[in-house]
Amino acid sequence: MKEYYHTLEEYTSVGLGPYLEHCNDFLKGKRTIPVSRAPNLQKNDQLISFTFTEDLIRRILQENEKVIKSYVTALRYGFRGISHGGKNGIFLQRRSDKQLSKKTMFFIEKKQEEVMDRLAFLMTITDSHADGPELFPTISEWLSKPTLVKIVHHDPSGNRVVGIMVKNFFVFVGVAKY
Repeated sequence: MKEYYHTLEEYTSVGLGPYLEHCNDFLKGKRTIPVSRAPNLQKNDQLISFTFTEDLIRRILQENEKVIKSYVTALRYGFRGISHGGKNGIFLQRRSDKQLSKKTMFFIEKKQEEVMDRLAFLMTITDSHADGPELFPTISEWLSKPTLVKIVHHDPSGNRVVGIMVKNFFVFVGVAKY
């Protein structure tokens, strides 16, 4: 079966069905990691690729409203860079997001092997010159000084889906609170 990226266009035309089917098949070992693409509003001609760790994929399949809303927000608005408030999308975590950053780092350290696998997968499917094993020292280097991100949408509870960004690749690792 040919794999493809999930996009806002797909979501707009047919809903979450194909993405949820891909997630379900992935957990059954029938398909590759589900990957979605969204705009990089910092670089208008580029797209980002993003995915989730297995536990977040399970939460999506369990119809966890907050994680699904975060997924759709990431698809719709993409990466926006630094947050200036009042906008939705994927943003860099601020220095003042200490609790969020601490929890994100906890998730990254706890799931380091899975995060490395996801990043290697994202890089190999989007770069024909990349070779998985050769990426790991570089990925390990990035994990030692990570660029942390969050998906922002209206949620008064302060819960955010959080993750790591490497180049135009994003792996979301958990839900954290301010």
